[in-house]
Amino acid sequence: SKKSGKGKRPGKGGNRFWKSIGLGFKTPREATEGRYEKRHSNIPAHISPCFRVKEGDHVIIGQCRPLSKTVRFNVLKVIPAGSSGGGKKAFTG
Repeated sequence: SKKSGKGKRPGKGGNRFWKSIGLGFKTPREATEGRYEKRHSNIPAHISPCFRVKEGDHVIIGQCRPLSKTVRFNVLKVIPAGSSGGGKKAFTG
């Protein structure tokens, strides 16, 4: 059962983006106004079992060789949540 080649295929003189959507329409105003930019990113880091880390602790990480597909950092130092490390306040909203 062969398919008939009557329909135009993309890249062969037909419409190139025939399955793409959203070409040429502007982003709605509600989607861009009143929102905040994401100014940080989560970095996957390997933590050795010798560190006793709890939720809320701050850590210092350092770059190393690739340990896996996404992990390229190691935890170097743990700063407990109770201590004030530098006087900077964290965003809690």
